[in-house]
Amino acid sequence: MARYIRKFSFTAFLLVIIGVWIWLTNLEVTFFNFEFKRDWPLILIVLGLYWIIKGLIGRRKRFLGFGSFFNFNHRPKKEKGEIRKVLSELAEGKIDSVEASERIKNIRENYDN
Repeated sequence: MARYIRKFSFTAFLLVIIGVWIWLTNLEVTFFNFEFKRDWPLILIVLGLYWIIKGLIGRRKRFLGFGSFFNFNHRPKKEKGEIRKVLSELAEGKIDSVEASERIKNIRENYDN
């Protein structure tokens, strides 16, 4: 069941928090003193710090460039499916670890080109 649980998305969580914060400020609920027209650069600072820390930790490999803002999943679904198939064959004992390693290496080489 754990494989069906998606990874926590900090970016989505941050956008929800920012949206609620701005909405409550517009409704004049004042337990924050946040004025969007004055304090909006804080959003950029928080996002920038998050990406810097994430880059330093190196938890995920991402493409550089424009798409890196949205695309954290750097392997195509088809490639992942083929790798999962090889791993399931390995788990069932249909192939040995050497053959599985070679097949995964070939799959990755095909998609990297």
